[in-house]
Amino acid sequence: MNLEQWVALAAGCLLLALTVLVARRSQARGDGVLTALSLFGLVWGLALVLFAVPLVEYTTTPAKVWLMVYGSIATFVGGALLAERRYRNLPHADQSERQRPDARRLRIAWILFAILGLIGFAAYVNAVDVTIGWQAIFNDPQEARIIQTTSPLFQDTYGPWKLLTYCNQIAFILWTLGLREKAFSGRWRPVIFLGILSLAPFIFTGDRTLMIAALIWAGAFQLLYLPPLKPARLLGGFAVAAVLLTVLFSVLGERVGKTVDGQPQIVETLTTRSFDPLVLPFVYATGNIPAFGGLVDDPIRPDTYGQLAFSSATKLLHGFGLWGQPAEMVGAFYAIPFQTFNNYSWLGIFYSDFGVVGVLLLPFIFAFLTTAVVLRAIRRRTLLSVWVASLLLYCVSFTFDGYKFFDTLVSEYLLAGLVIVPLIRADLGPALIIERVRNWAAEKPRAAIASSIALAVLACVALVGFMTRSSEGLPTDSQALVQKLNGAADLSRFTLEDDEYPTSEALASRLHVNDPAISFVGLPAASVIPGPGTIGVYTTGDTLFLKVVSEEEGMVTLRDENGQRNISVAPGGVAPIGLDLVTNGGFNRGLKAWSLFRGEVGRGSVSRAANEQGAFFRFTGSGQGGSGLVLVQDIPVQAPADSCFAFSASVRSADLSRSVLVWAGLQVEDGSSPTQLVLGGGEGIAPGTGNGQWKRLSATGVNEEEVASIRVFAVDTGEEPISGRFEVDDLSLERQEC
Repeated sequence: MNLEQWVALAAGCLLLALTVLVARRSQARGDGVLTALSLFGLVWGLALVLFAVPLVEYTTTPAKVWLMVYGSIATFVGGALLAERRYRNLPHADQSERQRPDARRLRIAWILFAILGLIGFAAYVNAVDVTIGWQAIFNDPQEARIIQTTSPLFQDTYGPWKLLTYCNQIAFILWTLGLREKAFSGRWRPVIFLGILSLAPFIFTGDRTLMIAALIWAGAFQLLYLPPLKPARLLGGFAVAAVLLTVLFSVLGERVGKTVDGQPQIVETLTTRSFDPLVLPFVYATGNIPAFGGLVDDPIRPDTYGQLAFSSATKLLHGFGLWGQPAEMVGAFYAIPFQTFNNYSWLGIFYSDFGVVGVLLLPFIFAFLTTAVVLRAIRRRTLLSVWVASLLLYCVSFTFDGYKFFDTLVSEYLLAGLVIVPLIRADLGPALIIERVRNWAAEKPRAAIASSIALAVLACVALVGFMTRSSEGLPTDSQALVQKLNGAADLSRFTLEDDEYPTSEALASRLHVNDPAISFVGLPAASVIPGPGTIGVYTTGDTLFLKVVSEEEGMVTLRDENGQRNISVAPGGVAPIGLDLVTNGGFNRGLKAWSLFRGEVGRGSVSRAANEQGAFFRFTGSGQGGSGLVLVQDIPVQAPADSCFAFSASVRSADLSRSVLVWAGLQVEDGSSPTQLVLGGGEGIAPGTGNGQWKRLSATGVNEEEVASIRVFAVDTGEEPISGRFEVDDLSLERQEC
């Protein structure tokens, strides 16, 4: 153990001791053991104690970051204690005076939200079916999970329907309340266990966060609604819940491929392989502080000025055209040392929004507000206060992992509570609400008219904004695309450490956070073509590739190697039958559409002879072995599986010492080329081809998988010595009928 682990261990034990002290004091004054401070001390105490366990060799976190972490913990404790002192004299409502739901209306609300949640799940199944086929939900859940963040088609199809999926959690809360109030007795007894089905969709969507959120929220709700009288029962329940949540986290993660075996970067940092099933939960509990250190030191991290802390509001305004592109909530990847983790605890949001001041001030404010609401819920026993307080406690339980206050999920639940709770209250209900509104309008007609006008104006403004909002994203013309890639490459230079770029996925995430209107995607290989509307990122050492495909302009590629930048523009698009994808090999555009890799021998150029029509490629070479020259053109082509292609060119050679290969590789999504079309029947351009005259060579083939791109290798001189000359003209690649 190093120094920061020893300090974390001491701080964690101190927080756990504080938790016990706070819980016992709260229990003594009749408030139960569950408070905002006791929960905060528990989760952060456990996180710090676990951080001291030497299971993963994290990078050293700077002292300034640890000071911010411990400072934020101290201010939270101070805010909570101040709120407890401020509201210590709130009277306790008698147990018989607590608000209770009407059983019939509670069942109706449960059924309604359960149906809405199932509709949301059906929309998810439809989006998967449109994208890769619904069978993937069962046969390939990992791919079904991946497309949720990488497929524009899935996102466009699912869209706002995703909000209905959240209704499953509301249905689950109402069901647990119904169980507590014995609302499923008599003829409703046969459906008493159906409420658990509201969690089933998350098994198929692979969204561990939503399922765990539902369980934690339900637990907090029940503990506030009817607190246990014996702390021992709560302690035992907490232990069982911790084990259950850990198992769910691991099982659902394994279903979508999130296991330690699928994270080789994490495996390299392990000190032992004896606890593999617990490694990923351990990383989620302990990797946040090192990742927060990466965020603090990120030179291209944008300043968001409160957009993240109030993300649900900015997203709503953006949806109605009243706000620009919201800041990105999903964080970037930093080396801790593995670059596959992007949670920074809730401090990441505070630091991005307001710097050190936010890290120290906002925990104090949230602690004060949460403690005040929880105390009111405990002592007043109203349904709405319990609803709100349980949500805030759910947010507190995740502070070690991320920020949940005012995100889309919690904001939706808070707004839903304002509608649901009055409707299900036994002492209120729809009829009484309508009567009260009528009486208020009759007593204060001016206020009622003013309120109606204000609501109408707001609705009109939102509607106009929604109808007139402009779409954001990538430009379409090549000049603007080149500018966009140059800007991204300039930013990428700031991320170099020891003259090396981050991994492709890590750099793509950092560029996206800096420019959230653009989707940056890490590519598995330099030859892979990115999907429409995205910028592909590939890094290796000090070399950076950025690629983007436009239907109007084709593909724009930027290659930056140790500060030497080259940009090329190549045509391409969808490949209908009969389309000539490569015309004259692109030689009429010179080498702008090609990437030229020179070796130790030979030279190549695009030439225009005085007696020739158009340009052609000429190679001359002599000398030792090694790839003398490779001329590459990547073409963004989309074609379904079992597509047929024909590759041809006019060639001639003079004094060649051996054959030279010219081919096209039909590439699939992972960048591999399972099918290659080689001119000359697989033998290449042989010595004496054409005998000084142009000769047409061709090759045809079919690709069994879906074609994502095509790489044309105009020249590959191989590993053996070569001498002589050959020329290629009118190179063509066409999709044909099979």
